[in-house]
Amino acid sequence: MRILRTALPFLLLTAGAAAQPVSEAEARRVLATPLAQTLGAEEAHRIQAMAVVNGLLRHCRLRWEGYFGRMTSQQREELGRSQAEMQRIAVWHGYWLGGAERAADRERAECTRDFQTNLRDRAEALLRAAPARR
Repeated sequence: MRILRTALPFLLLTAGAAAQPVSEAEARRVLATPLAQTLGAEEAHRIQAMAVVNGLLRHCRLRWEGYFGRMTSQQREELGRSQAEMQRIAVWHGYWLGGAERAADRERAECTRDFQTNLRDRAEALLRAAPARR
């Protein structure tokens, strides 16, 4: 699983920020089950969209950690996610973030002011779109 090897630094970074750091074996185990199976398709899609935005912000060398922190706070406090669910969210977020950043680096995406503003606006919109407590 070559993608996991290149995504591991992002997995450890985001998992460590949300919960306990995870090992490579644990990340592989988490990634074996799609996030949509445990959180539902709509919420998994929102988390993936936030991860992509954060990966693009990281590509542009902009702060993304605050959006990740706010998202994890929403998940934990407002949506009542368990520690296991938080770990799954963090691992999947790291996986998707790493993929988005690598794609942007490979394509040499330009970080214009409009692009940066659009990314921040999109992150804020994704945070506002959080579902109500289950």
